[in-house]
Amino acid sequence: MTTSLTQPRTPAGLPAGGQFSAALHAEPAVTLSTEDRQRELYIAATGALSIGDRTAAIREAINARDTGAETFNDGEIDLLDHLVDDDRALLKALHDNRSLEDGEQGDFGSILASDLIENAQRHEAAQMQAQWRSSPRPPVDVEPNLAYDIRDPKHPGFLDRVLG
Repeated sequence: MTTSLTQPRTPAGLPAGGQFSAALHAEPAVTLSTEDRQRELYIAATGALSIGDRTAAIREAINARDTGAETFNDGEIDLLDHLVDDDRALLKALHDNRSLEDGEQGDFGSILASDLIENAQRHEAAQMQAQWRSSPRPPVDVEPNLAYDIRDPKHPGFLDRVLG
């Protein structure tokens, strides 16, 4: 086969037509599954050096999670929407889940969402309990004989009444 030396050459990088010319293309038809994306975000969150990169990966994992199997009620979803903005809560949830098994990494965002909600509810319960313990309560005078029903065998004097 002979080639013509008179063929005009186009400088590299300039479209010259044909199959590979510059043109608008549709988005690629292949996308990562939710599980694969969650695995990537798990690796990004646990391997990132900066706190900003970690929290960004955590937020994306929570927002990109598969919500099909979740059983969160409306209040928990509202709470989660609020907690996603709290870097400290996000980092604590990551710390609690820093060593997920391979099978769990695909549910990274859902696991973090559940942990965020559980941690917030536990914290609220501890606050309420501390508040209840620190609140003054009036003393209650209870006669020991009134603690049980008279027919209860644990009632003081039950045997005396039954046998005597």
